Amino acid sequence: CVEQGLDIPQYEQPRTVWLPGKVTADETAFYVDLMKKVQATPEWKDYIEKTSQVSTFLTGTDFDSFIKHDLEHVKQVAAEQGWLVK
Repeated sequence: CVEQGLDIPQYEQPRTVWLPGKVTADETAFYVDLMKKVQATPEWKDYIEKTSQVSTFLTGTDFDSFIKHDLEHVKQVAAEQGWLVK
């Protein structure tokens, strides 16, 4: 962002996978396991390297905390840059 003339020291945009609100623990575990397997593939690693992404995998309360913090950060950046509609 700084390189583009915006006074934002660092901004990351998470890529997330969401499930519907009412899924069972077994269904959740299936998709968590699936995403862990995807993340371990050479194709995933190649994608991460080629697109300058960060391969962070969060679930449960760690994910909830990250989203809460990220939302607050986005609101702060948007307010500082005048991007919020009032």
